[in-house]
Amino acid sequence: GAEGVLVATAGRLLVGLGLGLLVGLALVHSAAESAHWLEDREAADRAARAEIAALAEVLGSAGGAGVAAPGVVGQWLVRGSTLREVRVVNLAERSLVASSLATEKAPRRLEREEKPLFDLAQTLRAAIEENREAGHGVKEEIAVERLPGAVRMAVPVFAGSEFVGFVQATAARPAAG
Repeated sequence: GAEGVLVATAGRLLVGLGLGLLVGLALVHSAAESAHWLEDREAADRAARAEIAALAEVLGSAGGAGVAAPGVVGQWLVRGSTLREVRVVNLAERSLVASSLATEKAPRRLEREEKPLFDLAQTLRAAIEENREAGHGVKEEIAVERLPGAVRMAVPVFAGSEFVGFVQATAARPAAG
């Protein structure tokens, strides 16, 4: 009678609680995995930012975005860089002075279809000018574009204090796990 119904109800309750606990544990595990993936992705982005900034600094030390750029980029990539698709643009000459892409010939003048590179230069110039007018870093002097499985960044290249060009590169990001 009543005892059988009570035992059956208690059994169903325990099964339900057990299933609920398993679902809860799976959700916690999934959230933890997502958090680790985000941390890995943010660490990869920070590493790429640091590397492209260091490359821009080396280019600046070598005279900016000029004739030394192809050699600097080539040596940088040979040493085991995580950067890919590296380009160096010289603003005064409106030219692509170095590129690691096999499909891009460099050095050469930029073409009309490459207007996004001119726009990118203007974005960086605006951030630099705003920071100089403010007397400190108000705007980050970096352009970031998120791509599937990668991030593309561009940072200014300076010869002394003069903004002479920029370096743009792509770095892989950890896959969603």
